[in-house]
Amino acid sequence: MGAKEGAPVTYDWTASSLMPLALPWLAVLLLLGLKPNRGLQSWWIWVPLACLEAAGNTPTTGIEFLPSSVLDIFLEVITALGFGLAAVWLLSTYLRRTHPFLTFLGLLFTLAGISVSTFLVRQGSDIISFEILEIGILIVANVLVISVALGLAGLLCRGRYRPFLLLVGLVVSLLAAWLMVIAPLVVFVLVTGGVVAGIAFLVSSVLVMTGVSIMVILPFLVLAFANALFRDRIKNLLHWQCTVAPPIIPPAATRSGA
Repeated sequence: MGAKEGAPVTYDWTASSLMPLALPWLAVLLLLGLKPNRGLQSWWIWVPLACLEAAGNTPTTGIEFLPSSVLDIFLEVITALGFGLAAVWLLSTYLRRTHPFLTFLGLLFTLAGISVSTFLVRQGSDIISFEILEIGILIVANVLVISVALGLAGLLCRGRYRPFLLLVGLVVSLLAAWLMVIAPLVVFVLVTGGVVAGIAFLVSSVLVMTGVSIMVILPFLVLAFANALFRDRIKNLLHWQCTVAPPIIPPAATRSGA
């Protein structure tokens, strides 16, 4: 019957329509039309989005420490989470509630909904497959870890604006959160591959996933540190003291005949 496998054939796939790729950008444009975002400062949200989009379209041929298929999955996750965080930053005025836990839930569900929707929309008319389901689960895991890590780092700052402490607390929280998420999977590796393989899997997985989360959130944190508008947005999300002008109290009117 001949050889079952032949030489690999290179095929350049081109999307039939650019609309699925454009829809997330149009959604961000609509969010910029909301009343709290009607200002030039809000348009700086395009900068971190453009950085993550550029990272998501990085050629994978020269990167050898990860298989190309795994790297493509991470790039899809990074792009989807970028649009999710952009929506959270633009909607933070509406997400803040009286109780911090309600604000956390708003952050969590907004980030999850926009990130997953962005990923599914960018797939176009592709049918649901195991790979799409795998990436979706990875996005949801990142959403949960990033939301929890942001909340813990915010609590560490004790309600005050402390950028350096926020960064340190975020890195530590991300490491701890990914350790808790990945630890159950190590049991399987320990049984099948032994102690050395289990430890290697745990360390490499935690470091890689923490790196992905930091890569996604760092551009938005830099924007919040450099831009007064988005600085107040992150204060809203973390229940810090926002920059509010003191009320102007008019002088008391003199009584007639005094």
